Amino acid sequence: MNARPVWNWTTTTVVLIDVFVYGIIEVNEKAQTITCLAWSTMTWKNEFLFWNPSNFCGIYTVAVPRKMLWHPDLLIHEDVSESGATLKAPYADVSAAGYVTGTNIRRLSATCPMNLYKFPFDVQTCTFSVSSLTYEGIHLEPLSNSSFLALISDKNMVTKGEWELTNLSVVQSKDINSSTKTVILYELTLARRPMLYVMNLILPLFYFLLLDIASFFIGNARGEKLAFKVTLLLSVSVLLLILQDMLPSTMDQLPLIALYSICIFSLMTISLLEAMLVSYLLDLDGSVSKTGAASSSSSAEAQTEDGCQKESGRGADRLEVRPEKEEKLSEGPGEALAMKMLLQELKITHQEMISNYRRDQNQSQTKPGYYLRLARTIDLVFFVLYLLSNTSFLIYMFFEWNYGL
Repeated sequence: MNARPVWNWTTTTVVLIDVFVYGIIEVNEKAQTITCLAWSTMTWKNEFLFWNPSNFCGIYTVAVPRKMLWHPDLLIHEDVSESGATLKAPYADVSAAGYVTGTNIRRLSATCPMNLYKFPFDVQTCTFSVSSLTYEGIHLEPLSNSSFLALISDKNMVTKGEWELTNLSVVQSKDINSSTKTVILYELTLARRPMLYVMNLILPLFYFLLLDIASFFIGNARGEKLAFKVTLLLSVSVLLLILQDMLPSTMDQLPLIALYSICIFSLMTISLLEAMLVSYLLDLDGSVSKTGAASSSSSAEAQTEDGCQKESGRGADRLEVRPEKEEKLSEGPGEALAMKMLLQELKITHQEMISNYRRDQNQSQTKPGYYLRLARTIDLVFFVLYLLSNTSFLIYMFFEWNYGL
């Protein structure tokens, strides 16, 4: 029978429908689809089929081949399943009052817009809308309430994988295109089990961050600190490549797991740059120390040679003064004044040489220590700021993952 089983065509056929979900096969975040196992039951009244059970040996129900009966043409609008994904029962149960019950089992693949902001601690809600495709005289109503659907679905759940069914609710609404055509909305709420992602992504990134903080206690002398930080940075980049295969590329809002990974990668990059700066300052201090030692030794040698030359010059002058003493005594007072002025100039020159030598000595003693103290100060201040920044960031991520929108 292809005609709607009513005596009067203006009579509306009320179809009672139930949809149970007993298996979550796959949730594809990139394609924004969900694949599940669904069991649907439809009940309607066939006005042409009825009998008195007392006249037929007390028979209240009869199994009739499906092809011999009219079935409502129902459609799930979000369905993107392939052909052959629906298994229809070959028989339908017909009661003595004329009510027909049909059952369908389908591997339902449907579109489901997902919000992955709190991934992997996210909860997804998928909506399935069921309506009649052709007939205007069909009125859909839910057979059972939401609590019963959720209880039966949870009790008969055959899959215990990544996703957990938390709720299945039903809402009846009218179609905006017709005043009589109705649509039944089923809201499927799924919660992700995050343990796998915590063990493979969140905890390794957290441990890498702890190792980066602990690397501040490694000495900068032999360059092992820089090599260690570069190794940690490469390890984080590998985890970012793994994360790229999980998250869709069309997300308008950056997921928290991506923010978590990017911030850790950025903090470790800044830490590596700081270690490079400290290493450069230490190398600069070592070069200055070598230069200062070499200049001090050369200054000491120069001063020793100058002193020896001056002493030898003074001895020669003394030797020359003695034989000519009588001639200088016979000279006038102008020449004696010139000798005094020359002696004063020699004393001033000698004092300047001594002061320059002492200043070089002081510079050679303070300059190497200056860069060393500067490197230690930068390292200490950055360690405190780095520790505070990481602690604040981890606290923010904890509250955002648990209490964020």
